[in-house]
Amino acid sequence: MTAAEYFAHPGVSKSSLDDFARCPAHYHAVHIAKTVKRETTPAMQFGSLLHGLVLEGRADYHTKPDGMTFASKEGKAWKEAHLDKPILSAADAADLQTMSSAILRHPHAAPLFGKGKPEVALFGQHKASGLPIKGRLDWLAERHVVDIKTTADASDKGIIGSMKSYRYWLQAAYYLRLAQQNGFNCFDFYFVFIERGGLINIWQMSQTDIDCGNIVMDAELERLAECIEADEWPDYAAAKPTPKILPPYVFPAATAELTGAEEVQTETKPTEGDLIP
Repeated sequence: MTAAEYFAHPGVSKSSLDDFARCPAHYHAVHIAKTVKRETTPAMQFGSLLHGLVLEGRADYHTKPDGMTFASKEGKAWKEAHLDKPILSAADAADLQTMSSAILRHPHAAPLFGKGKPEVALFGQHKASGLPIKGRLDWLAERHVVDIKTTADASDKGIIGSMKSYRYWLQAAYYLRLAQQNGFNCFDFYFVFIERGGLINIWQMSQTDIDCGNIVMDAELERLAECIEADEWPDYAAAKPTPKILPPYVFPAATAELTGAEEVQTETKPTEGDLIP
C-alpha cells in the first residue's frame, strides 16, 4: 500500500490522536472540516528520504548544484525543471547518505532491520469505542517493531524531551496494539534516534511506558468517540476562565528572591523529533 493510499484510508492514527489531545476543535478542523492544512516542512521531507534510503534502499531527490542561487535566472530555471522530486542542498544530500550508512552499519541498529517488512500499513478497531484505528509502521519484524526518528539531540536527555513533546510512548503502544490485532506476536518496540552526522541512540520501550501509552490511548479514543457521537468539539476556551499560574521556569532566576522560592527549575527543551506522521 502506498503512502497516499494509507492516508486516504479511514481510521484514527496516532498522529491524529495527537491532534485530538491538543484540542478536540483542532482535530475537527484538521480531519473533519479540513479547514487547517498540514504543511510538509523541509525537515519532514528529509526524514521521509532517510526512511526510504534505510528501509527500502532508495531515495529519489535532486541535489542542488553548489554555488547556485534560486534567486538568479539560471537558478530559477533549474528549480523549475526539477520540481518532480525533492531538492536537497549538497550538504543535506551528504548528511542523508552519512546517516543512512550509520544506521545500516551500526552493530546494534542494523540487526533490528533483519527479517521483516518496511512501511507496513495496519488497520484495526478500538474495541471500547468502536473507532477504526490505523498505523504505518517503519519496520515490522516477527517479534518487534522499529521506528526511525531524526533528532537534533540523540542523547538520553534529548530523547526524554522528545518523548514528552511528541508522545512517542503512545506511538509504541498504538503500533504494538495494531500488530497484535493483525496476528503478529510483537511485544518489543525500538526507536532508532539519529542526529545529523550519524550519531545513534537506540531506545527500547519499557513495558511500563507501553502500559501507560495503552491507558492514554484508550481514554482518548473513548473521548473522541463521544465528541463524534455528540458532534461537539470543545476548543481551548471550553471552560470558564480562571487565573492560571505560570511555572517557575518561565521567569529569570532573580525572581526567586521576590517569590521566596528556593530554586527556579529549568524546563527540558524538546528536540526535533519524528518527521513522519
